Amino acid sequence: MTVIVPAHDEEPIIGGFLERLIGDAADGELDVIVVCNGCTDDTASVAKAVGPPVRVIETPIGHKPTALNLGDEAAGDGFPRLYVDADVDVDLDALRACARALDAGALAAAPALRVDTSRSSWPVRSYYRIWTELPWAQEGMVGSGIYAVSEAGRARFDRFPDDGADDLFFSAHYAPGERVSVRDVSFGIVASPTGRQLVKRRSRIIAANELLADAVASLPGAPQSGGLRSIVDLIRRRPALTPHAPAFVAISLAAKLRARRMLAQGEVTWEGDDRSAPTPT
Repeated sequence: MTVIVPAHDEEPIIGGFLERLIGDAADGELDVIVVCNGCTDDTASVAKAVGPPVRVIETPIGHKPTALNLGDEAAGDGFPRLYVDADVDVDLDALRACARALDAGALAAAPALRVDTSRSSWPVRSYYRIWTELPWAQEGMVGSGIYAVSEAGRARFDRFPDDGADDLFFSAHYAPGERVSVRDVSFGIVASPTGRQLVKRRSRIIAANELLADAVASLPGAPQSGGLRSIVDLIRRRPALTPHAPAFVAISLAAKLRARRMLAQGEVTWEGDDRSAPTPT
């Protein structure tokens, strides 16, 4: 398995992340390529200190798509291939499970998503109570920090685009029946601590997705927006979630409005992550 890790100023967490990722890997089982992009800290030094199977590439360009493309170039013919953000909590067993799903015929795969809201305010917890139950999060979600691809799946596209969200671009190339959410393993993210920070994060994601909307519209896995209907249908099926709907709607609307302003002003930038470092599980 080849694992590409784009890393920008991840010094506090990169060492622990790599140790968990490598786990008890057998000799030759993993090739982990950490692409340090635009780092102003010691991310590269910490990653290099981990040693094999980790190798480090450095570029002065702080740009995730550039890092992904450099990782692909360094990976050569290494498959299955996984792209993993350094701020997710994932272990070797999850990577192996994704590889098995690809061997079984899936073109793309990812572990199930686990969101840690233990350090978040109640609006953030309510938001994720709804979000994690929506169809996209439950059925074949591939993205949000980790995704795996077979050689045949990777042949669907050439390079990651310079603008827009890489996970949307990736997942849109695979129809729902071609991508798999591996439900018996998971990866974790730590939610934003406050509603204001979550709005900032969600607005960046919405704006980045909008930059790619036209480019992915005709692809087999282009997202189908359920909008308000999806939420209404969910509440009808799960009435116990009703108290969480107001916070979800408020955060979603605020994020959409902020995303529109960002796009209008040409300021779709990744302003730094509001999430905390992942914690081992």
